[in-house]
Amino acid sequence: MQEYIYAADCYCEACGEAIRARLAAEGSAPTDPDDEHSYDSDDYPKGPYDASERDYPGHCASGPDCLAPTEMADGTKVGQFFENDLTTDGVNYVNAAIRENPNNKVVQLWARFYADSHNGILPLPDDLPSPYFDRFDVCEAHAVLEWDWNVGGILQERPTNERRNRSTDVQLHAMRFRPSPMLNYDRLSENGKAIYWHNVYAWGLKTRSEASK
Repeated sequence: MQEYIYAADCYCEACGEAIRARLAAEGSAPTDPDDEHSYDSDDYPKGPYDASERDYPGHCASGPDCLAPTEMADGTKVGQFFENDLTTDGVNYVNAAIRENPNNKVVQLWARFYADSHNGILPLPDDLPSPYFDRFDVCEAHAVLEWDWNVGGILQERPTNERRNRSTDVQLHAMRFRPSPMLNYDRLSENGKAIYWHNVYAWGLKTRSEASK
């Protein structure tokens, strides 16, 4: 997607061109709009440029009045989604939105779009299958959870770990469960992955970059 920069905001191509046309009709356009060094973006839209990497998902500043809006499944219209790349802070921004408001249609748009292009985006709870009890899947999922989310070797947010002051690994060992050295998230069964993510949400786990904030 491309965007115009105007008055400290970003606009889609359609809205940017409309603003340019309005300013030209008012006699406020620069002599040569192609010479961007001759005017300030506060006075006249500059661009269009490829949507830049951001700390958040970008949308046209016109909001629901956007001339080329992004339309949700329920008919709601929002400013055109720029589909821009995200920084690490941007991934954290989207993950925080997923945790806080997973039913919001715009948040769902972000989550599903960025899941295909950025590592670390949380799946939406509604997209997860319901887990069922399988002892092997449970043990594998809890082993990987601690490997992925531990601080100082222990998954502190897991209630049993906190109560017993023991790591998941120690407890699994006492149950005579020995995970494969090749085990990781990608090797979990589909049920194991569902167990994994349901606990991520239940325990409010945060990525290391989020937790460092």
